Amino acid sequence: MRDISELEVTEAGLTYRYGARAMAPVQRFCGGSSSCALVYRGGGRLEARTSALPDAKVQ
Repeated sequence: MRDISELEVTEAGLTYRYGARAMAPVQRFCGGSSSCALVYRGGGRLEARTSALPDAKVQ
């Protein structure tokens, strides 16, 4: 996560852009964690997690 400085997501014709300022809290939250994940929840909502999602399936 620390190497991601910007992110862009296009959904249903809308583009959400997350710059360095928007990504800073994610980078702080994830810290040096090797298991941090960024989840796009739709509608421009991002979530950073350091644990597995409740609905995650291991294949």
